[in-house]
Amino acid sequence: MDIHNDWRMMGQEKYLKGVRLMRSKWVTLDNTWDHDHCKFCGEKLDASTEALAYCTEDYYYWICETCFNDFKEAFGWELVEKPEDEGNYVWVPVEVPTDKKDGE
Repeated sequence: MDIHNDWRMMGQEKYLKGVRLMRSKWVTLDNTWDHDHCKFCGEKLDASTEALAYCTEDYYYWICETCFNDFKEAFGWELVEKPEDEGNYVWVPVEVPTDKKDGE
């Protein structure tokens, strides 16, 4: 497959080449996100998505099954096991800095 002429290629090699991926149901980094998109084709991934997808170890970048299979050799991804203590959903509170009053 010639990935250079594929419509899904949009510079992902800059941040996805050679990364470690986990196969997982969609999870979120914080409770303000209700979905993500495949970084190649744009397929929507959310809590209702039945199929497993692939994500980076920090759950930030997501890749659908089809795109994973199409690009795995060209990108040289390494599959790692998802930690067992992380269920289907991971909620990490986002710390929002509060403005301090003068003198504090």
